[in-house]
Parts: sequence; structure tokens; C-alpha cells
Amino acid sequence: MVHGMPDFPLSSRRLNVDHVSKLEQLMPQTSFEEIATDFLLANPEESAYFLDSNHLRVRVGLFRDQFMPEDKNAFPAYAVKANSNEHVLRILNEEGINHFDCATPTEIRMMNGINQKSINFYNNPLKRNCDIVDAAHMGVKHFTVQTHDEIQKVFMSTYGLIKPEDLEIAVRLQTLNNAAAINLSTKFGASVPEVTSMFEHIRSLGMVPGISVHTGSQNSDPKTFHTAIEKMMDVIKREGRVNTLNVGGGIPVNYCGDREYDIGYYIQVINESLRGIIGEIFDNDSYKLIIEPGRSMVADSIKLVVPVLSREKRGYMDSIYIHDGIFGSFNPADTPNVEAAFKVLRQEGNQIIEVPMDDLQKFEVFGCSCDSADKLPNKMLPKDVKAGDFILHETAGAYTSACRSDFNGYSEHSWVIY
Repeated sequence: MVHGMPDFPLSSRRLNVDHVSKLEQLMPQTSFEEIATDFLLANPEESAYFLDSNHLRVRVGLFRDQFMPEDKNAFPAYAVKANSNEHVLRILNEEGINHFDCATPTEIRMMNGINQKSINFYNNPLKRNCDIVDAAHMGVKHFTVQTHDEIQKVFMSTYGLIKPEDLEIAVRLQTLNNAAAINLSTKFGASVPEVTSMFEHIRSLGMVPGISVHTGSQNSDPKTFHTAIEKMMDVIKREGRVNTLNVGGGIPVNYCGDREYDIGYYIQVINESLRGIIGEIFDNDSYKLIIEPGRSMVADSIKLVVPVLSREKRGYMDSIYIHDGIFGSFNPADTPNVEAAFKVLRQEGNQIIEVPMDDLQKFEVFGCSCDSADKLPNKMLPKDVKAGDFILHETAGAYTSACRSDFNGYSEHSWVIY
């Protein structure tokens, strides 16, 4: 099934399939190679995301079934910002994910449209008053903060809409981590003394306190989750129990082939850190334990294929230009995605083959926009890569389509669901 390319000529075994679940029933064994061959032969100058729905369902099941499985109050809350494609969100909903980490009212509205019973956490620590009001009207009762001003803002903006005792206010605790590719605590989170003071403020207004952390994006050290949970426990022991404990995201994805991260092991470390302390954390039986997979939920379920537009010699290095770039799928703010290894696909007759990665050289990689800043990090690629080939990015599910802009008027890529 292709979205954004209505004239894509499907082969006879794929006719009249217009829904993800029907597609899976008709083609349970269909591979990326088959799907990519059909699409690229018919559309050799188009870029596309290829969503492996079965792989995504398996990954969802890993978080759903392995995060504190013995605790009925433990939930994965998918970080919508990682990928808000409707097909992705509907698969998550079908697989039982009904808690969502949202950063804007737009994301909250999107999740309510997919499941009116979804439980949406407004976890952006910095919000406009009007956005808090909007979220409250959409049924949000959980907000994250990192300052006293933000606590007061939530209290005043929800006044008359939500009873204070029904509001959960999670304070984000700063957890600096040099093992993360992106250390989020340089921007987000409060120190331990600030968090303890904010707990008092929340309780003084009649609201219910919670606590959250984020150990950093693409966190290469699972032990930091244990350290962060211990740090949260120290605050709770001093300042009283909470209603929600959120261990955040940060579980890494295998982008470049130089590391093999085991998501199950990360979840195991988190579980072992939580077990045995539950009774010390919560005041009642309606508590929530939350983990926030974003990148680790979707990254390796989606592949990106983009055409090579040109090969040139510029100075001392060969260069290629691709039908994507930093204003599209490769926002330079997301280091792990931008630095990911690429492969090369090529048409040979009526087949699309993968070019062997055994005779390589370094290439400059430029995007397709008319802007000199549109350059990706240099990549090691087959020496004979040429115009008409395709670049394959195998872990393109997170912070790619979600970060693209309309700069230069380039349209969004097609989506192929299989």
C-alpha cells in the first residue's frame, strides 16, 4: 500500500489493498526487497518510507509485555514526537498502547482522534497558558513541569476546568549523562533542591505530585537508568510519595552497525531497579509507572530510500546529491539519525539489488535543496555509486518524517506499508 503516490502500479498480487490490516492478511510473507523492487521500478525518482508493520508490532509487544509485566499500573507511553505518522499511531493503538507522551495540543488532538480513550501526558515542561487550557479541554490531567512558574501556570490555566486534586504534576529531575548522544538535561530538568521545593509547592495548591527523568537520547549506558531511579527515590524518601514515576526514554537503536544494543536488556535493568521499591514510592493503588519509548519503538521498523540525483567531483572529494537533506529527513539536531550508516541500492534489469559494501570510499553527501548548508556528514559508500542509484537508510523511523520542513517547496515522501 502506497500513500502519497496514487498512481503507483501494484502487481496483481497486491491489487485493491487499501488498509494496513488487509495488506498484512494478504501478504504475510512479503519482504522489503519485493516491495522496494515494485515501488522503485515504477517510481525511480521518488523517495519513500517503507513501514514494516509486522516488525513494528513485535517491537510494540516487547515494551508492552516486558516492562514491569507483573504490575498492572505499568505502561509504555509512546513519545509521539518521534514519529506521528497516522499509520504508525494506528498500529500502536491496535497493539494496545493507550498512553502517549505528547509535547503539544496538536499531538494530543491527534491521539484523541485515533482513540478517544487514550491517556495523554502533556510532558513538555514549558508551555503557553493557552496550550494548557486547550489540553485541559481535551481531557489531559497530567502535566510535566521544571519550574515554580510552570506549576503556577498549570494551576491558574486549569482553574475551573479540573479540580486540583485531579491534576498530576510531574516534576522533571535533571540527570546529566555523558553516555547519551544527546544530553537532554542541558535544556530540561531541575536540580534535586529545586525538585523538593516544587513538590512542596504542588502539594500546597492541592495538586498531586509525580516525578520524571530522561537519561538522554540514544543512551549507551543502561546503568544510568538505575542511577536515575535511585536519584528519584532519594527525593521521594525526603519529600513524600508520588502518584506517577516516569523513567523516560533514551533506550538506544542500532544505527551504525558498530554497536548492538539489546532493548530487552535495558528494560530488564529498569525493571530490576523498580522492583522492591514500589511500596516506598506510591500513596495508593492508582499509581502509574511510565516508560517513554520513542526512537526505540519505531526507528528500525521504517526504512528510507532516496534517489541519488548526481555524482560530482568537488575539490579533493567525490560528492553525491540525494533527494532529501537536512530540511527533510536529516535534521542536524538529531545526531544519531544524521550520522547513521547508509547502503546503496541499484537497478539491474527488473530487479533492485543491494550493492556490496566491500569496496568503499568517503563521499560528501549533499541534500537537494538550493541551500549550501544542506550537507550531511561524509559517508563511506561503494566507489561506483552513481546517479540513478538509491540510498538506503535502514533505521529511519524516528525524527525523520517528523522533522521535515516545507523549505524550498519539496513535498513529503511517499509511505509504503507492508
